Amino acid sequence: MPGYYAIVGIGGLDSEHNWVAKKVSGYRYIGPVFPYEHCWEECPEIVTGIDKVYHVQTPEVFWKDGTWRLIVFHATACSWWYSHGKYAYSWWFNKWVEDNSLLEGLYCPQDPDHPERTMHCGWPRARVFWMNGELFMIQNVLWAWSDGETIRGKHRFLGWKWVDNQWQLYSEIVEGLPVRNCTNCVGSYNDAFDMLWWDGELRMIQESMGDPNDYTKMWKWDTDQQKWVRDYEHENKLWDHGGGSHGVDIGFGLFELEGGVYVLNSSFLSNAKEWVDDHWESSDMWNGIDQEQDMPWPTIFRVR
Repeated sequence: MPGYYAIVGIGGLDSEHNWVAKKVSGYRYIGPVFPYEHCWEECPEIVTGIDKVYHVQTPEVFWKDGTWRLIVFHATACSWWYSHGKYAYSWWFNKWVEDNSLLEGLYCPQDPDHPERTMHCGWPRARVFWMNGELFMIQNVLWAWSDGETIRGKHRFLGWKWVDNQWQLYSEIVEGLPVRNCTNCVGSYNDAFDMLWWDGELRMIQESMGDPNDYTKMWKWDTDQQKWVRDYEHENKLWDHGGGSHGVDIGFGLFELEGGVYVLNSSFLSNAKEWVDDHWESSDMWNGIDQEQDMPWPTIFRVR
């Protein structure tokens, strides 16, 4: 059915703070419901066919070759800071059908700063987008290693391009994005981010996790310089809550809906904002989504 949909990947902690596996959830936007201006309702039909259950799931929905595609990166074990898996689906009539062809070419490359080490790509959340008729994917990964006493690593954005029916590394598409070192990286989150074509420019919202001095940033793709540059104009009254456990646990939802632009802080789903004139204002956009879920990662898309 035409409309806006959200697929939300969730992780979970039990009463003893152990990871428990949960499925993705689906929702459909239904508009104003008194006393709220915005409201979503649960829509299990939009996740029909997704029967796998993992600890932390980060879904991404995108359009390719005349149908919807879905790639889900996830944690494979409780040691989620270095272990990950992935699966993919294509929408076929009224359900998702597993389609591993969408994963062709993906692998964990060596960190270019440490080619001598065996790296582990931890929790590589991703966003897929079209630009100039070509399909790209950006991930943020944690490369981690142990020096015998300390877990060390780097948070780095990783770029891919779809070429000849497979993904190929394409570092040019992440030029300008930050690289961050970390020590004692066990439990260190990756940089949370989301992307949106907005006013004819590709923009990114991003926050570095685990850094108490960091804050939410906006970036935009500079077509002249062919790199990402800070978009200070669209940072006005965004969150400045200092990263770490008070920051964004998994990711953002940055999306357009009925002419408005919204951002959802997935650490606190009720904490949404709308772009008004030249700044962000609080919004009830996420009303109706289950607020009890841990560490959600939303992907929002429109069926026309």
